Amino acid sequence: MASNLSLCGVCDNCHITNPSEVWCSECEEGLCKDCKEHHGVSKGTKHHATVSIVDYNKLPTEILQIAQVCEMHNRKYEIFCRNHDCLCCKCCLKYHKGCKGVTDINKVIKNVKTSNAFHEIDQSLLETVVNIKRIISNREDNLTSLVNQKIEIEDEIKQTRTKINNHLDKLQNDLMKELMATEQKESSKIRKLLTSLKQKEQKMAKYQANVANIKQYASELQTFLSMKHIQKDMAIEDKFIQSLIKSDTTDQVSISCKINKSLQQIIASGQKFGEINVSFELCNVSIQIRKHKQAQIMVALSTRNIDSQETTDSVQKFGDRNVSSARCDLAIQKQKDRQAQIMVALPTRNIHKLTLTLLKRINTGLSEVRGCSMLPNGRMVFSCYYQKEIKVLKSGGSTDFEIKTIDHTFDVAFIGNDSIAVTSAESDKINIIDIKKHKLKRPIKVNSGNYGVVYKDEHLIYCSRKKGLKMISLNDESIANVLHDELPPNAYVTTFDDRLIYTKGNDNSVTCCDYHGNILWTFCDTSVLIYPLGISVDNGGNVFVVGYATHNVVVISPDGQRHRQLLSRRAGLVDPTVLHYDQCTNTLLVATSKGDASVYNVK
Repeated sequence: MASNLSLCGVCDNCHITNPSEVWCSECEEGLCKDCKEHHGVSKGTKHHATVSIVDYNKLPTEILQIAQVCEMHNRKYEIFCRNHDCLCCKCCLKYHKGCKGVTDINKVIKNVKTSNAFHEIDQSLLETVVNIKRIISNREDNLTSLVNQKIEIEDEIKQTRTKINNHLDKLQNDLMKELMATEQKESSKIRKLLTSLKQKEQKMAKYQANVANIKQYASELQTFLSMKHIQKDMAIEDKFIQSLIKSDTTDQVSISCKINKSLQQIIASGQKFGEINVSFELCNVSIQIRKHKQAQIMVALSTRNIDSQETTDSVQKFGDRNVSSARCDLAIQKQKDRQAQIMVALPTRNIHKLTLTLLKRINTGLSEVRGCSMLPNGRMVFSCYYQKEIKVLKSGGSTDFEIKTIDHTFDVAFIGNDSIAVTSAESDKINIIDIKKHKLKRPIKVNSGNYGVVYKDEHLIYCSRKKGLKMISLNDESIANVLHDELPPNAYVTTFDDRLIYTKGNDNSVTCCDYHGNILWTFCDTSVLIYPLGISVDNGGNVFVVGYATHNVVVISPDGQRHRQLLSRRAGLVDPTVLHYDQCTNTLLVATSKGDASVYNVK
């Protein structure tokens, strides 16, 4: 290709500068007005097709940059090999002697612009643009509907809050009225008694005054007669006093209030006003296909319904938010393939190119560390089996907090929402710990031993000794069997996509299976790995496992066919027990039975 499209290539070779008017793709040079006429009548070039420079410049840059000569021999393409789907020059023929699909290039490119293949490309581009516009329109409509739904939900929240407030106000007013009526009733009884007693008191005071006067001024006969009269009255008053004592009239009256338990539960269990539910419904977008007039993009995700309202007198909290999602496969029908799936796969890193860089060493202050995990913000959690302790360290290695009130501790896994799951070996429960409030959130009874554990999609998969691998839902605590093969003590498990990988120290093996328990591969090589314990995976499915007896960390390829030792005793690794690969930061945490831990960056 000429270095300057604006100059005539023929004149330029003669050291003459003339502007080019047309471009010959076969000669790969521009031609001026005079050279164009000679080019059009010359025997060797009169059949060459030319195009004006103005039009030629309209071609995309990537088209102009395509080489039209053989890159190996710098000669013009003259043949096309259908077997290898490639263009060749004459020098390339020796590489295609056995090919039956060798055709002259001129026959291949003849009428290519009117060919069915070119027409298919043109129509496919048109269809794709139309389809993209339709999907954009659909998504924009979805955005608008989300805004409208948000407004509706806000109104619903406010209305519900108003209903609750009104209901509570009514309950409060009713209770206040009842309180006032009760107080007035009991006070009225006491006041009535007080009135009677004060009258009696005045009567007794009058008697006392009369007795004093009688004693001083009355005759003996008058004194005797008045005394008899007063005695009769005193007998009546004494009888009145005795009746008061025997009745409940003089009991100490107190009033109290017992708040309705339903209202107390709202305060106790209502930690947040409510949660927002995201549901996915089938979305039908009409896709234009030339051969098939219409295809449907089916986006099928599981949908869970939520009760929109509960009665105000039994409501425990304002509402629930449950986000359900599922993998979305966007299926678009094509002309050649009836259905193609859009799949996004992370590239697998070559295990032989992995490099570990030591970031820091940490002394956990624990012994017999059996579980570890990286937490958000660079924190780390460790579980100590014999000390029955959970310790969380800050990113720098200092202690954040400790929990020593758990009966048993083995492996640990971060499950989101500021929580971790802690298995308990031979105990029959898994404890959920709140690492924000530093306390036990709830125990989950599993009716079997539980050793290594891994978290995935609101489920815990754990090693259950003689009962194999089990999976428990954190939502309803239902338990499902995954693998029935008996596992030894100190077995660990991890997961990647639709696979589970677990260790068996008693036979020095690492095994990969699916969620139905079907074995996919087993790695066992005692020359490099003896008594494997803790296990974890990176974003590409590479398996990292510690060898307790071989004092090393080994990485195994996703297919189980290749392996490589990453860390050994030479790096200061002695009696490693567990590790955890943080897929968000590409860091590897390794801990030993003596309580030493190291953090590595993995590239």
